[in-house]
Amino acid sequence: MLMKSSRVFLLHLVFSTLGTFLTAILVRRFVMTLVWTLGARPNINFDVGTFALAFVPVGLIAGYLSFARLGGKSSLWIFVVPIGVLLLKIISYPAQSIFSSGPADGLRFFFGRAVCTAPSLVELTATASRCVSRMFYLGTCYSALAYSAGAFAKHFRVFEFDRHDGEARNETAEATEEGAQN
Repeated sequence: MLMKSSRVFLLHLVFSTLGTFLTAILVRRFVMTLVWTLGARPNINFDVGTFALAFVPVGLIAGYLSFARLGGKSSLWIFVVPIGVLLLKIISYPAQSIFSSGPADGLRFFFGRAVCTAPSLVELTATASRCVSRMFYLGTCYSALAYSAGAFAKHFRVFEFDRHDGEARNETAEATEEGAQN
């Protein structure tokens, strides 16, 4: 039993982080290709906010379908792993100077302002590693949170309606009305 639950946990972890992350990048790339074929030439953008528009829907769908197929309550809490890794990365971030704190610099690195948009790749060379690091760590957090939200939606049957429950409620309401009339 422990071996099966460990395998299910690892499957959910891989699906929620790497699977949804890579799928979302492919979805975003497909959409950008469509935009470029229509004649628009947007700037090159590696900002994590623009990728979140792809991470969240892919994560929701993957979490919903994976929980339906695999089950496992671990999928409801799978977001803890990437967020824990991000927190560990922030806490262990090296100080930029003797007058600054490592964790404060880590917070600024991941959540501070960064130029991740430019008309050409040459203009992004100064901030490219920061943009990619932010996208990797924050993107997996977005993906895993959305994955867990999709699993919660399936677990609590948010998008499901049971026809028989509705009929039973109507019969109960009719019986109550008849009892009130008598």
